[in-house]
Amino acid sequence: MLRLWPERITAGLFPGACWLRRGGKSAAAETASDTAGLLEALDGLLQEAKPGRAQLDIVVSDSLARVIALPWQDKLDTQAQWEAYAAASYAGHGLELDAGWVSHAAFRHFGESGIASAMPRSFMEKLESLAAAHGCRLRTVLPVTAAAYWSPRSRVKGARGWLLIEERAQASLLCFERGRLKAMDTQPCSADPHRALTQLLRRAALRHGEPATLNVWHLDGEPSAAVVGECLPQAAVRELPRHYWDDHV
Repeated sequence: MLRLWPERITAGLFPGACWLRRGGKSAAAETASDTAGLLEALDGLLQEAKPGRAQLDIVVSDSLARVIALPWQDKLDTQAQWEAYAAASYAGHGLELDAGWVSHAAFRHFGESGIASAMPRSFMEKLESLAAAHGCRLRTVLPVTAAAYWSPRSRVKGARGWLLIEERAQASLLCFERGRLKAMDTQPCSADPHRALTQLLRRAALRHGEPATLNVWHLDGEPSAAVVGECLPQAAVRELPRHYWDDHV
């Protein structure tokens, strides 16, 4: 007897935009910026989709989480040690992890910088309850930068390649060298997006050298070609579609 794999549904949850993808079909909805508005939008899309016993993978805005890069440490061997290292790193960024947070720290490759993400436990529990109310199982929830880190599709080939993630309130930059994460940086951009993006790209170019390739993901699909061209005139730029992270796992 053949065993059928559970159907998989993917969703994106961002201030201003929410979408649900099932097979080759997708649906989207505008959202408020607050948590209640985001959950309401996702609830509406799930109600229309009638997912049944599907598995649900969600990529969420970095604004709903805390994401930091973790430089490699040779003397750390166990997951408990990595989690303690992440907790200390968060404390250095002004966040004391307690029972109110769900966190995870991991490294994709030996010797490479890793990534840690922390999300409010209450928000995670609401997502899990919402999925269960529609009969499906919440399998993964990843901030978009963490999804990009884990996706093999984001690993820009070549000696130096970057990935730029533009949301409405901030932009994040992942700098890869030969497919390994070297650095990560973030810049708030709600007041003046073009100026903020210029600061982020020029700061990274001074620290790491200009990349040969730049992949760009925009939440709203609005190109920033003028800013990128001014800051990184030698880089080959590729625009990524909104659903690019659906295959992060």
